[in-house]
Amino acid sequence: MRIDHQALGRRFLEQGWVKVDLPRPGIVAETARAALAYLNRRFRVRLKRLEDYHTVFADDAAHLEAQAAVAEHYWQQKMGPAILAEQLELLRGLIGLDLHVQHYPYLRIARPAKPQDNIALHRDTHYGATAHEVSVWVPLVDVGPAGALSVVPGSHLESDAAYPHRRIDSAEVAKGSVRHKLGVPYAPHRILTDLSGRTRAVPARRGQALVIALSLIHGQAVNRARTTRFSTDIRVVNSQAPIPWSRNVRADFYVPLCTSPVLAQAQAYEAANRAAGRSGEQPPPNA
Repeated sequence: MRIDHQALGRRFLEQGWVKVDLPRPGIVAETARAALAYLNRRFRVRLKRLEDYHTVFADDAAHLEAQAAVAEHYWQQKMGPAILAEQLELLRGLIGLDLHVQHYPYLRIARPAKPQDNIALHRDTHYGATAHEVSVWVPLVDVGPAGALSVVPGSHLESDAAYPHRRIDSAEVAKGSVRHKLGVPYAPHRILTDLSGRTRAVPARRGQALVIALSLIHGQAVNRARTTRFSTDIRVVNSQAPIPWSRNVRADFYVPLCTSPVLAQAQAYEAANRAAGRSGEQPPPNA
C-alpha cells in the first residue's frame, strides 16, 4: 500500500485532522477480537459483537466495571502501542522518525443514547496538552455518521482566545477515580462558542483511523447510533518535540515507539559521558 505523505500532510495542516487507511489493519481486528473474548470470559456473557455491548451492560455500574476491566487488560497486553507499532510507515511520514507513544491509551466505550459515555466538543490543549502531539483515534468497530466523532476543521490553527471556555468541576467524576483513569475529565472545560454550524461528523470503518491535532476541537455529545462504539485514542509525539515532559501525571505517560539511528547513537554517546562523569573519569579532550 503506497502512502502519499505529501497529500496527507497538506490535508492535516489545512484541516487539523486526516482520515487514513491503516497500512496494517489486521492488528485492529485482532484487538477487537481479544476485547470481545475477554469480556465474554471475564463476565461470563455471550456477546457475539462488540457493537451489541449495550444490550448486556445497560446499567451504568455494570458498564463502569466492564470498561475498567477490559481497559486494564488492554493496558497489560500493551495493545495500544502494538497497534501503532504496525503503522510506522504512516506515522513516520507525518510526525518524524523518532516517536514516543502513550503508554496507557484510553479505551472508549460509547453506548447508544448515553451522554455520560462521551466527551463533548473539547480542545485538548485546554487541558495542558501541546500542539506538537497528535491523537490517533482508532475505531474497533465500524462507525457510521450517527455514532461518529465530530471535528471543527481549521480550529487547530486558531488561538485560544477564539474559543473562550469555562472550567466546571464535575459532580460525577472525582480526580483519581475510575472514570478519570478511563479518560473522563474531572474538571471539564466547556467551550462557550456556538459551534453548531461548523462541526463535521467523520464516519470511519474498522481498519481506518483519524489522526487529530490536539489543538483541534473535536468530540461527541452522545452516540446517536443504535450500536455501541468501541474505540481507542492513542497519543503520539515526536521524541524531539519541545514539550514539557514533566507535565505528565505519571513518568511513563509516553514510552519510546521508534528511534532513528542518529538519535540512538546520540543517546548512547550521552549515556557514556554520564557514566564517565559518575565514575570520576573525564572524557578525553577535543582533538
